[in-house]
Amino acid sequence: MRRLDVGLVAYGNPEGITRAVHSLRATMQTDYRILVVVNPHPDENKDASTMAAVAQQLPQGRVEMKRMDTNVGYAGGVNEILRWAETDYIAYSDHDASFNTPGWDERMCRLLDSKHEIGMLFPNGGAAMIPCGEYVEVLWGVGCAWVLTRLAYADVGPFDTQLGHHEEVDYQTRVRLAGYLVASIPEISVSHEAFSSSNPASLERINRGVRAWVDKWAAYFGGKDVNYHSKNVIRHTDWNVHALHMEKFFLMKLGPINMNPETISVDGAEYDLIRVPRPKGYYRDRII
Repeated sequence: MRRLDVGLVAYGNPEGITRAVHSLRATMQTDYRILVVVNPHPDENKDASTMAAVAQQLPQGRVEMKRMDTNVGYAGGVNEILRWAETDYIAYSDHDASFNTPGWDERMCRLLDSKHEIGMLFPNGGAAMIPCGEYVEVLWGVGCAWVLTRLAYADVGPFDTQLGHHEEVDYQTRVRLAGYLVASIPEISVSHEAFSSSNPASLERINRGVRAWVDKWAAYFGGKDVNYHSKNVIRHTDWNVHALHMEKFFLMKLGPINMNPETISVDGAEYDLIRVPRPKGYYRDRII
């Protein structure tokens, strides 16, 4: 029987971690192992309740726990899971996510067995979906649940712990830069409470994380002086590996929109004026 390690990062949500583990037990068909990383919570009652909730799962088997000495955050917890896991494919679930599709694990692993071009696979669909038969290629999937191949992990490395949010979106960019596809099986359903991201107290952290994420890649693709606040910042759909995905997506949706573009001459050189879909509002009066 196929073996699969699936990790969860627990932090002050005992009810969520209990539901998440129960959903995995109810839906997984592989010879699975659930790896729970517990980040200490500053609220002693929440911390003790979370530890107790995980401890209750241990006698039933298939669940192992590691408590971190300090709070290493979401990305640090994921990195601990990636180091800890031993299987060819490494699955992840948020502590407030629940799988609804029986056998999701075997189906996702079976697809990865035959589609070696995929480095990271998601349930629930994703952004800018391109149908590819058994799966859809996506610009990115929602980070509440995914399966990563060990080959992709070896090429990409750990999650970036410096961002504070958008870490899984950042990771998908790196997976694509390493030469893999990011894909999804929309028929596999996962429910997500978004306990952490929907908390109003988290909005400042989220906003800082988004800025850090844009700063990182705008500087990478546009030069070190280009950042989130630059007048001519390049947005995520311009980053080269994303732009290539979006080209396929828009050709599928709109057809060949640049078959006969207007040609102009500037300083003796000829250029085609082409139409390029871009996020509304960001590109008025610009040429890119």
